[in-house]
Amino acid sequence: MASVSRKYHPDRVLNPIRRRIFRTHITRTENFVAAGLVLVIVLAGAWVLAQRDNYDPGERDISIEALREGSIAQLPYEAPLVRWREPGSVAGAAGPDLGPFSSSLLAGGWQLEGRIESYDASNLYEKINGQAEQYLKFGFEQLHWANLEQNGVLMTLELYDQSEFRNALGVFASQRDATQSVANRGPLYFYRTSVGAIGLAGARFFKITGSESSEVVSGKTDQLLDVLGELPRDAAGSDAPFNVLADGLGLPFEDISYEKENALQYDFFGDVWFGMTGEHRATRVFIHRAETPDEVSNLFDQLVAEQEYEYTPVEKSEARALMKHEFLDTFFAVARRDDWLYGLDGAPDQATAVRTMTRLEKELP
Repeated sequence: MASVSRKYHPDRVLNPIRRRIFRTHITRTENFVAAGLVLVIVLAGAWVLAQRDNYDPGERDISIEALREGSIAQLPYEAPLVRWREPGSVAGAAGPDLGPFSSSLLAGGWQLEGRIESYDASNLYEKINGQAEQYLKFGFEQLHWANLEQNGVLMTLELYDQSEFRNALGVFASQRDATQSVANRGPLYFYRTSVGAIGLAGARFFKITGSESSEVVSGKTDQLLDVLGELPRDAAGSDAPFNVLADGLGLPFEDISYEKENALQYDFFGDVWFGMTGEHRATRVFIHRAETPDEVSNLFDQLVAEQEYEYTPVEKSEARALMKHEFLDTFFAVARRDDWLYGLDGAPDQATAVRTMTRLEKELP
């Protein structure tokens, strides 16, 4: 047998001798090791194939009995149950904080869901984002929001403090369903919906909304109207222009409205009261009370100048103007007296316009 050369060869890696393909003789030890490795691989593969999904968790995991023996049967200390109380409420109070509402809010077995939520001008958008701007435009100050529940029936009461009666009326007129007649109950003016009511109580605008149309919701709506009637009274309806329209001209509440700004679609004209009168409520009268006579004079001149683009003057002086629309043949009139600016729009003929203006002038303070 020829001896194996141990000289350096570039193909040598770990084996101190030449690679098998370059040798003429393979040692017995190498053959046994190679055969053993092949056998181990074959046996391991056969075992894996034989096992497949033959798995018993009990052989490898901790048994349920062992876990139970090692667990604590009872906690060292269990805190007693304590009735939940709204954070910030008075300790020892007999019931939940109802905000501005009386205890009759929960009459009839109704429960308060959560708490009475309150929002001011800085965070109103968090509750009614998208509609907050309308309330803010009309002098919004605070919102009280109550969610009530009884046997799966839900009721929501929203109370918006608009600071003044005119502002509450402005919101009400903007959202009112014109097909519904307005009812009066003490300081409340409202109309009913299929699931509640919408109205105002002095300087407060309110909405009552139920989760369904039923006798339960209707009965609770009546009771919530009584709750709203118990709120502290303010100077509701004491605005002189409102009294002229309601008492002087005898207009029903639903025909009276108020616009804070952009009255008659003019950005310079605001704080205006409106009332619908005449046949088919076609004529709209308006009243504005300014701070000074000079302010009234400037507004009068601006209105006349703007209206002359579409109206032809019939009568015109420094204190009054009567104009006819060039295409509609309706009449517009405006006049000033002291700190009052008043007029009408949409009169069907000149006689109606003159008669309405004369009556309006007699009712002004």
